[in-house]
Amino acid sequence: WMQFVNRGFYDAAGQLIEVQSVGRDITERKQAEAALCASEDRYRSLVASSLDAVLLTAPDGRTLAANEAACRLFGRAEAEMIAIGRAGVVDPADPRLASAMEERARTGRYRGELTFVRGDGTKFPGELSSVVFRSQAGELLTSTVIRDLTERKQTEARILAERQRLFDVLETLPVMICLLTPDYHVAFANRSFREKFGEARGRRCYEYCFGRTAPCEFCEAFVVLQTGRFHHWEVTTPDGSVVDVHDFPFTDVNGSPMVLEMDI
Repeated sequence: WMQFVNRGFYDAAGQLIEVQSVGRDITERKQAEAALCASEDRYRSLVASSLDAVLLTAPDGRTLAANEAACRLFGRAEAEMIAIGRAGVVDPADPRLASAMEERARTGRYRGELTFVRGDGTKFPGELSSVVFRSQAGELLTSTVIRDLTERKQTEARILAERQRLFDVLETLPVMICLLTPDYHVAFANRSFREKFGEARGRRCYEYCFGRTAPCEFCEAFVVLQTGRFHHWEVTTPDGSVVDVHDFPFTDVNGSPMVLEMDI
């Protein structure tokens, strides 16, 4: 590929007597433009086929394009999505909106949760990921991906409800139950446990239960962390109580190992 600039020279009578041409090789530029066009075409193809809602917006908030998934999510045709703009899909009452816009303006990107509004006026929780980029024409645009979090939030609410029911059951059992971390902290103690030993207040189990400064030499609770199996033992504590102990290996929600103990 070559680019030429031509210049004509004329005599006093206005007749063309000479043409000078200056040329330069623009192969690399054409290849770069072709690659950019191909990349943009691939991007548009991916956006069109994406299962996530994708919006293309201008710096002033105008919606320039919306893929089919976005139209399904918001219950609006693309022309309507373009007409209402970004402000029409985000709940303006969401207190997180201002900081989200501020962060994107400062960093050129944002990812977080916001509340969105469908065409019928119903609201739903969603995750928004946006990034500012420069188009082939040199215009600053924003690509925004929106995911509906309704199902995930409902699942989380069900899990929390189940967890609360479990805690309620543990609180009413007439046996002492606690969760111990590998560094001897009491992560949870039910009402029966607290009635005997009081509140943990961040103390390690040997400090909390027996006022000691080091782990108890008679304790077998942490054997389960090495064996991975249930362990049953009996001990007479310093205050004269005879305790039947049942220890189970337990995995916390974040994957960390713990000991679930039931004392009778």
